[in-house]
Amino acid sequence: MALIALTTEDTLATWRTRINSIIADQNARSNTVIADADLDTKVQSEESTDEDIIRIDIAGTEVANISATNYVFNDAGGDMNYRIESNNNQYMFYIDGGKDSIVLGNDTDVSSVDQLVRIGRKARNATAGTNYYDLIISPVATVTIPSGTTALVAGLAIYEPNITATGTVTEASTVYISSAPTEGGSNYALHVASGAVSFGSTLLVTGLATVSGGATIAGAVDVNATTLAIDGSSSMAIGTASSGVALSLGHTTSETTVNDNLTVTGLATVSTGATIAGPVDVNATTLAIDGSSSMTIGTASSGVALSLGHTTSETTVNDNLTVTGTSGLSITNIGGLLTPSAGMTLSGAVDINATTLAIDGSSSMSIGTASSSIALSLGHTTSETTVNDNLTVTGTATVNGTTVTMTTPTVALGTFTTSNTSLVTNLDADKWDGGNKTVSTSAPSGGAAGDVWFRYVA
Repeated sequence: MALIALTTEDTLATWRTRINSIIADQNARSNTVIADADLDTKVQSEESTDEDIIRIDIAGTEVANISATNYVFNDAGGDMNYRIESNNNQYMFYIDGGKDSIVLGNDTDVSSVDQLVRIGRKARNATAGTNYYDLIISPVATVTIPSGTTALVAGLAIYEPNITATGTVTEASTVYISSAPTEGGSNYALHVASGAVSFGSTLLVTGLATVSGGATIAGAVDVNATTLAIDGSSSMAIGTASSGVALSLGHTTSETTVNDNLTVTGLATVSTGATIAGPVDVNATTLAIDGSSSMTIGTASSGVALSLGHTTSETTVNDNLTVTGTSGLSITNIGGLLTPSAGMTLSGAVDINATTLAIDGSSSMSIGTASSSIALSLGHTTSETTVNDNLTVTGTATVNGTTVTMTTPTVALGTFTTSNTSLVTNLDADKWDGGNKTVSTSAPSGGAAGDVWFRYVA
């Protein structure tokens, strides 16, 4: 009961008013208010008549109010903190009013003005044989979608941050994963256990991308690194899901390099140029090269040999083969016309399966050896060789056979000398000295040095 000081100057009415105030205040304290002595810290059931709100004041400031529909804390917006403690964590749920930050699952205040919500787990022991998660969204009951069209249903939706960059932002992302664990048998920064993964825009991989199953990419793949490494224990197929849809490798204006074997089981079409540093293995029976202009197969540097065909199998050229330079060209089978425009040197044997070897040119052509004193053999050892036009011998012509047959010849001979007398002895012969022909049945006789004798064939 509070003491009231009254004086003789106070009227009876004043006394009555003050006493009634004391009685009302006392009734309020006992029925609707819990307060300290100066009434600035209190809990009151109603501040105004029948408002049905419980209010909590601390040092003259309302810090909480509870109604039938709302639980409001720090309605005045002061620098006040809110903390719920669990059995082991002092800061199991913590709100720092000054930093506008929320902390979950920690034992200390790790709030920050730069982190709106932080799950700062302290050390804890998980249950053996049970999966552990710091955060799990696991809907148990179903969500019913009413009639009509719902554009999206998701367990978690994250939208891009709303950023006003008055300074420089080096990197911005909607979801950021700093790293992957290292303690597991398999370690992932992001693991999708099952189901398709859809990327509606560009997928940028700056490290190694390992795809253990199948990957379907509907858009473009941009590889910014200098190397795209594909490593697997079995072969890998890069292609389209549907037959008849083309696959493009490389940029339209930059070259594409295949450092190991490239196997094409279908038709390979090269519209511009292809540079191949290694061997090309064609498993099909036909390699078709079709283009509106000519195509060059050769080495990038001069002086480097080009080998066509296997060392023990023949190579067939079905149309014209043109050789513009002079090189060691080994040819085993030519189905068309071979045209050397500059010159051709053959270091091995030339096997011509056709019945005719046609040599056509506006100037003369020489068939011979590169070095002097090396013999040139024409024709087979048991078959004859025919010269359809003039044959000029600038050196010595040696005839190893016993018979030389000429049909209606016109022969211009210079001085003839022979040491083999068997050619002109013991034979029926005509002596031709520019005059009339005489026939002798005995050994030729007479004449002078330089005369030529022919065997007469009856």
